[in-house]
Amino acid sequence: MNEYCLDVEEVIELNRRLVKNQYNVLDRTKLEGALATPLQTFDGKYLIDSPLGQTAVLIDHLANAHAFLDGNKRP
Repeated sequence: MNEYCLDVEEVIELNRRLVKNQYNVLDRTKLEGALATPLQTFDGKYLIDSPLGQTAVLIDHLANAHAFLDGNKRP
């Protein structure tokens, strides 16, 4: 099993392409934590077992981690 729901390097590369900034990662540890959160388990079972719930947790944690320099701009 993968320890992250999405590959960390692919997420970083996607962000680089979207914001056109080569050095955009502020905190890789926060990014890794956000990507690992949907796959947390206890006693061999996922804490969030539905794919929709895991997606919601992923989006929430990615937005609140502020791991990217230009990833969470406000309009």
